[in-house]
Amino acid sequence: MKFDRGLPCFDVRASYAMTKSLSACGVCRSSNILELVAESCLHFPGLNGLKTEPILIYSKIVVCFDCGLVQSRLSNNELEKVREGAARLSV
Repeated sequence: MKFDRGLPCFDVRASYAMTKSLSACGVCRSSNILELVAESCLHFPGLNGLKTEPILIYSKIVVCFDCGLVQSRLSNNELEKVREGAARLSV
């Protein structure tokens, strides 16, 4: 592990074993990335969003320690919940 601007940064060689498919940031191309597990609550925007229940998701995220980009992928089940919530917004 090395430190850049006070943040711990991981060489792609160390993090590649964890990410398996991502070797560099998609924005700044840095190799200082790390895969983490996250718990997130998605809220829909606007007044109609208040009528729609938030969606709790558990996913793996990849964080770039240089530019701050966070990437994640929803499971099929979670993606379907988001689609259903978005459809209710347009009604």
